[in-house]
Amino acid sequence: MLQENEKVLVEYQPDFLEKIQKIDINATKCQGDRLELSQARDGNSILLLERDGQVHRLNSAFRPIQEAERWAMQYSFDYLENVIVLFGLGNGIFAKSLIKKMGNRDTLIIYEPSSQIFQMVLEQEDISSILMDSRVDIAVEGINTADFYFILESRLSWRNIESVCVCAHPEYKVLFLDSYREFANQIAECRSLINVQKHTEAYLAHTSIQNFLFNLQYLSKANVLGDFIGKLPVDFPAIIVSAGPSLDNNIEELRRAEGKAFIFAVDTAVKALLDKGIAFDAIITVDAKKSPMHLNSEECRDIPLFCVLVSRTHILLSHRAKKIFIMGGASVDELYAEMGHPFFTINLGGSVSTAAFSVCEKLGFRKIVFVGQDLAYHGDVTHAGGKIKSIVSEDVGQEMVDGWHGGKVRSRYDWIIYKNWFESAIQQCPDIQVIDATEGGALIHGSEIMTLSEVIDTYCTQTYSMKDLLQQEPPTFNEEEFGKIRDKLVHLEREMQNIKRNSEEAVIVCDQAIDLIKQCGSSVSLTKQVKKLESLNRAIISQPVYGLLDYYITEAAVEDLKDINQVTGSKEQDTLDAYVSARALYTSMIQAVKDLNGEKMIEPMLGVKQCLVDQIPVCERAIELIEKNQYDEKAKENVYNQLVESGKKLMDYKMYWMLRSGVKKVVSQMPKSGNEDLDEMNEWIADNKLCIEEADKFIKSGFVHRCLQRI
Repeated sequence: MLQENEKVLVEYQPDFLEKIQKIDINATKCQGDRLELSQARDGNSILLLERDGQVHRLNSAFRPIQEAERWAMQYSFDYLENVIVLFGLGNGIFAKSLIKKMGNRDTLIIYEPSSQIFQMVLEQEDISSILMDSRVDIAVEGINTADFYFILESRLSWRNIESVCVCAHPEYKVLFLDSYREFANQIAECRSLINVQKHTEAYLAHTSIQNFLFNLQYLSKANVLGDFIGKLPVDFPAIIVSAGPSLDNNIEELRRAEGKAFIFAVDTAVKALLDKGIAFDAIITVDAKKSPMHLNSEECRDIPLFCVLVSRTHILLSHRAKKIFIMGGASVDELYAEMGHPFFTINLGGSVSTAAFSVCEKLGFRKIVFVGQDLAYHGDVTHAGGKIKSIVSEDVGQEMVDGWHGGKVRSRYDWIIYKNWFESAIQQCPDIQVIDATEGGALIHGSEIMTLSEVIDTYCTQTYSMKDLLQQEPPTFNEEEFGKIRDKLVHLEREMQNIKRNSEEAVIVCDQAIDLIKQCGSSVSLTKQVKKLESLNRAIISQPVYGLLDYYITEAAVEDLKDINQVTGSKEQDTLDAYVSARALYTSMIQAVKDLNGEKMIEPMLGVKQCLVDQIPVCERAIELIEKNQYDEKAKENVYNQLVESGKKLMDYKMYWMLRSGVKKVVSQMPKSGNEDLDEMNEWIADNKLCIEEADKFIKSGFVHRCLQRI
């Protein structure tokens, strides 16, 4: 049977097979349990486990298949997309009974706590039907233990989190109690992460997609991670500098690592490094609403920036140096892959620090050092510089965790999620030496504890400029190559209109179905409507831009999909609920296209334009006073007060920053008169007039169209 099972693994799960083959088979056979596969009276297989002189029978001695089917009946799969998580594969009979109940959209995740059992079953039982099923994922303790959490993370989302059904193979909880506790703990942790992500995505969805479209203009001069693979010195360390409170204690030590490590600053740590005059090689920012104040210093604008297309537009707009995009998104991924430069599949982990770790791992660093990665309070302080930054529901989910110095420290729910993510990531990267040189905060299990001084003395022995490597690398594509990508990206606007048109037609079909259900009840035939919606759905999903719009409507979808996945038991009600929810989603998709085409942005754009218009007479009056030599300190103060007052209103409009793209460069090239006050006012007027022109273009052509024109 081993050859048959391995043959299936070669075709369907080669990565899993590679991990299995790395395991010492003799070691798995010496785990203390004596195993035997025997036969039941009906001729089917049964698994026996002997421990401490006691024999545990894991299947019925008479009819194991019927037993498994009766056992499976206790679990109700009441959702349209169920996620079943099974503790214990055993000989596969119980897993097969669950698979038999599953629908095409359901998923089964199996965690086997005994590599000894798994190895024997792989050798002696036919489990090929399980191994080849695309709906099934398997994690085996001691083989791919760390994969379990990331399988959960990949399979679960806020859309299906309520549909999780946790099962346990008979006898397994008793035999593998410690493993079961960890199994249940990881499921709980993943649930917590999904709930955080749900609210985050809903909160950021609109801004993220607007950022994505606006930031497309930076792709032509940028790079992707793959451009730097194989170019790093062997054993050159990466130091990820985060902004935890402990950074204040060892930040000066980083000076000794300049040029001898890749000093990689998360956005919130940049000011602390600049204030101390410490040179660093690159910055990373990934949040759609990250405050631009973290990166508003002139010095950081000429440092390479790792970012994503949804990163804050204000930050990318003011940044002058090389941009390295970590991820693409929607049609960008597909286009880059077609051109031979695919984006890596990368898990950002929910924070800028976890994203920095993933970037370092993908770039090929084999020594990754944490600095300022407290993930815990220092008294009430949350960030370097004695800063206290609160979050929503901060008092909920606080707990004491193991500390870097020993003992316990106080942490909170979001930090604990990131700590758990780091610990799982470290398990998944056995070839990487992860060192925690924070010298404070929470202990990240699996990392090696060292002081930063010890790290620098031991590992920072080479001299190399990562900043130069990043800055001097030619863009991913030359102008001719990127022209092909540009030609395809400009089709996004047409794709949106296709989705809008098909969604409008789908709303009409849903209305027809809802009327028929209300008139005729559960006996009504909806074959015509079902076929039409299937056709429209295929047309909508086939558009490369669909992923963007699907993310844009997250906030609406969270509410609309709240009940759609739940089956009530009433055919009429379930069908009616499905069409009502579907109609709401199609309507949200239509509104999304309208929003992005400019309807939602016209009012704020007009607000920006009015502020800009109001400032021009103030500047013109200042020029009159300058020319009459009447521009004294009192007059200057009065002008600035008026400009600052209207400027505060401008700062509230994120559209203003989008308008300024390219304007500053044009204004900076204007001829100078020699009179600083006069030049300043003339530049201010020119700046505003250019922004007003740009605002008119946005209003006339629409946001999407104008963004695509800039690529």
